This record gives sequence, structure tokens and C-alpha cells, in this order.
Amino acid sequence: MKKLRDLLGRGYFPRELPPVFDTTSMRRVATRASAAPPSFWATGRTSQGCQHNVPRSGPLRRPLAIPNPIAYTNLCKEIDASWRPISAHIAKSTISKSIPKFYTAGARAVLPQVPNQADLVPFRAAGRAAGKTILHTDVSRFYNSIYTHSIPWALHSKLIAKQRRRDYGLLGNRLDRALRNMQDGQTMGIAIGPDASLIVSEIVLAAVDESFQRSVRVRGLR
Repeated sequence: MKKLRDLLGRGYFPRELPPVFDTTSMRRVATRASAAPPSFWATGRTSQGCQHNVPRSGPLRRPLAIPNPIAYTNLCKEIDASWRPISAHIAKSTISKSIPKFYTAGARAVLPQVPNQADLVPFRAAGRAAGKTILHTDVSRFYNSIYTHSIPWALHSKLIAKQRRRDYGLLGNRLDRALRNMQDGQTMGIAIGPDASLIVSEIVLAAVDESFQRSVRVRGLR
């Protein structure tokens, strides 16, 4: 339950919120999980989170999410219980520099393997030293465009996921359901801000990286 405690205590609110907003007390939920009534862990209820907008350059704003705490706890419990297969899947990518790592101390429970853009300079230099052409691309509105059903596709293949779409013995289906329960049953997009979303996004992108690397020789990073 340690990862559950960390995701609740230091990974619930978006990091852009002022430090006066704190969820340290939510760690107690993990330590008392066995005493929670069955209704707390019910998987048939949906909820809606709150939105917090952060100003960006110009007229744009970054929409962050504060999910329902019970729905978020259910998602984090699934991540905690299944961390070994999740981390093994994410490790399939050989180009990702945003692989999530749990930290025992600090402001956040989870951070990318290379947390700062400045730390990417040596990796960029190594890739550029051996090539004549640079390809730089981006995924527009990535978190908002993630289709939650693509999570079981990424973990188990699209064929198996479609054949067993109601089989909650599959980890991907359980994660898909937990995410939909956080956003009123919607399948499009995941919450921007909570640490659990970094883990979910890497599940999808690790499968993209693996597919890409099978067809193209990649010397670079994501």
C-alpha cells in the first residue's frame, strides 16, 4: 500500500496549486483501507472532478483536474496492486526519458525519470552527433486526446482487448474503468495534474514507442 499512500498524500493535487493546498492527511486512507466499507471500493459509480485553470502565454489556459477523491483512490489502488506488470510494460520503451519513478521524499510522489528539460541536453547531443537530419514532433493535446479504451489495447494488444472487453481480469480493463469512473463515464481524455496520469500516459506511449521501434530505427528520445 506504500504507492497508494504516496499517490494520495503527494500526488493528488496538480503541482501548480499553491502549497497551502495539501493532501498529506489522505495517506490515512491507505493505512485504513481494510476498514473501509465495500461501498467505498464500488466500481459501478461514476463521478465528476473539478477543473482548475492555469494561465499560459497569451489568451490560452491550461485546464488541470482535481478528481473525485474516492474515484482517484480506486485508480491508485489498482496501480499499487499491479505496479510490477505496469512497470514491466513501461520499460519496453528504450527511448522514453519520462518513465515514472516513485520517490520516498519530496513534493511529488512520482516524477519522470529525467524530470527537467535541461537534463535532456546530453541525450539530445548524443542523438544529433550521429545523424544528418533532425526530426522533432509533438502530440497535440495528448492527455485530452487519450482514449481510455486504448489502455487495454496498449497492455494486452487491441485484438485481445476487443475479444475480452468486459473481462475485468485484464489489468487494462480495470484501469480503463477506474479512469472512466473519474470523469462521468467518458472515454475521451484523462485528468491533467494528478501523478497517476503520468503513469497512465506512459502505458500508452510505451506501446507507441515499441510499435514505432519495430518499423523504424530510432536514434533519439521521447
